[in-house]
Amino acid sequence: MTRRRFVAGSAGAAAIGLGVPLIGCGSDGGGGESRGRVVVVGAGLAGLTAAYELDRKGWDVTVVEARDRVGGRCRTFRGKFAERQVAEAGGEFIDANHKAVRSYADIFGLELEDLRATEDDDLSDAIYADGRLREWDRVVDDTVQAELDRLDEQVARYAGAIDVEDPARTGAGLDTRSVGDLMDELDLDSDARLVAEAELRSEYAVEPDELSLLFHVVLTALAGDVPEEDVERYRIKGGNDRLPRAFAERLRERLVLRAPVEAVHARRSRVRVIAGSEEVDADYCVIAVPMPVLRDVELRVGLPRAVRAAIGTLQYGDITKTALQYDSRFWVDDDWSGFTLTELPTQATWDATAGQDGESGILMTYSGATDARRLGALDPRERIAETVDQVAEMYRGSKRDFARGQTIAWGKERFTRGSYSAWAPGQYTSFWPALRRPYGRVFFAGEHTDLYASYMEGAVRSGRRVADEVHARGS
Repeated sequence: MTRRRFVAGSAGAAAIGLGVPLIGCGSDGGGGESRGRVVVVGAGLAGLTAAYELDRKGWDVTVVEARDRVGGRCRTFRGKFAERQVAEAGGEFIDANHKAVRSYADIFGLELEDLRATEDDDLSDAIYADGRLREWDRVVDDTVQAELDRLDEQVARYAGAIDVEDPARTGAGLDTRSVGDLMDELDLDSDARLVAEAELRSEYAVEPDELSLLFHVVLTALAGDVPEEDVERYRIKGGNDRLPRAFAERLRERLVLRAPVEAVHARRSRVRVIAGSEEVDADYCVIAVPMPVLRDVELRVGLPRAVRAAIGTLQYGDITKTALQYDSRFWVDDDWSGFTLTELPTQATWDATAGQDGESGILMTYSGATDARRLGALDPRERIAETVDQVAEMYRGSKRDFARGQTIAWGKERFTRGSYSAWAPGQYTSFWPALRRPYGRVFFAGEHTDLYASYMEGAVRSGRRVADEVHARGS
């Protein structure tokens, strides 16, 4: 069981040829006169990718970032764990078909950890329900699996019927319904529905009744015929934040940190961005931050109603992640893989240190939607303590091995206000096409503007797309 298995498990969806070619290093500008100036708002993966590509093409780039670090929602817990172990606070897994992320990792010389190479087939995934920890296969028996297959097969039929290059048009009818509506129509067995809802909740960080069926179908279509073993296959060795750090190293003199954007003023021939004490005038602006962040920004830009509505209402999931380091990997000692789907506020756990050295081990704990909001409201120390207690309820005796923890509540983060886009019914057709268009000299990037929405892959692809569009427009 993996967090992304629900998407990849929908059998029969057609493979989609959306690979991104490898790119070279070095600037195309030849050291000559700049092609023009671009200001990028946000130093997450989307903004950094756009800035890096524009710099390569000879543009004068300035990146303004509200935080004191780069990476945005690509963040790694590091420095406080024993044995130099790390765990991912934000975006964690890289699928084998995430070609854009993998190409940049290759360019920067970042090694990928192949999580399938470290898997032990003798270890069991688990479900914790009714006060009992049981093997996954004992709970999801043939009867329950047959029901889950019915759901998967219907989603796959929808995926095969849409044009993934134009999903808002070809799948508009699906956007009027939620994934919960589909489960109602199929009248799923109650046990199967509980499992499906738990998987969906851990996948999208919203309730199934709040999730657009079209959005779920699009991600299923993108998975195509990707084998299950290639889903969530990689992490970057040493921490995923090494990727944004590598971008930042190339852009060092072009980064301005601790500069939250306050205003974007677009004129016919120029754009001015006011960020902290910085005022940057440029030929173009790339806005690469989550939509909720823009609610506090003065946007004097000719934006259509759909984009204004997306800024005000686009749904984002809410996730709380708490990484717990134990002196031993007790789950392995007891023949468990560490992956657990639960009925507790700690909705899922997995081994965050598979492939890492050391006697210690980090169990990542995850909560989404309503449970994430409740846990996120706690003081971090209280959140860690409560999570340790819930793990001890599932894995008895584990508390004596607990050493330390780190936690983050993405819904409480000022400069994200959520985890990743999780489109509500009606939003995909209304907002997604509009967010991919330029408005005068202002462009939008971010995972919410790409087919691979909610993935690091989507963020990187969007930055690449916008850089190409700006370059094609010229100064």
